[in-house]
Amino acid sequence: GPAFSAASPATSLYSTNILPQSGATFETGLQAIGFKNRLNLDVSYYNKRMYDFLKYAPVSPATGYSSNYVNIDEEISRRGWEIILNGSAIKTKDWGLDLGINWSTYASYYTKLDPTYSDVKPWVKVGERADAFVSRDFVKDPNGNLVFSSSGRLQYSQYDSRFGYADPNYVWGINSTL
Repeated sequence: GPAFSAASPATSLYSTNILPQSGATFETGLQAIGFKNRLNLDVSYYNKRMYDFLKYAPVSPATGYSSNYVNIDEEISRRGWEIILNGSAIKTKDWGLDLGINWSTYASYYTKLDPTYSDVKPWVKVGERADAFVSRDFVKDPNGNLVFSSSGRLQYSQYDSRFGYADPNYVWGINSTL
């Protein structure tokens, strides 16, 4: 049979002066080596600032479009520490045992908010973590008891609640080489 193709008009406006999402990173550290190169300590700190985020913004349906793709004026910084300790526990002429341990911590924080496009939530503030784990909590009465609907199901709140954070408090690892 004949092949048909369909096309539909774009539903979003795209500005000609839109910028790519961007980031700038600062990192500093200190490394110490001792005991005839058998012990190595490396400590570093980094801060990655991310900006020019892209977002679909609503527009009037009278324009014939459903949204406008824009850069927003929000900034998020991901900051963290990393500590690495490596050492040669045993070193002979024929073989050696090297041990290492690393520990790191990081989190993302709001460093600037867009007055128009940033989310309006109690946990979206400059200085607050940007990796909130958000969901709907169960409804509770003033005594803290769960509230059930007439059909016997637990009732969920109509509002989002922050339950914690998506990023871990820290990450660590141990390695050995024989």
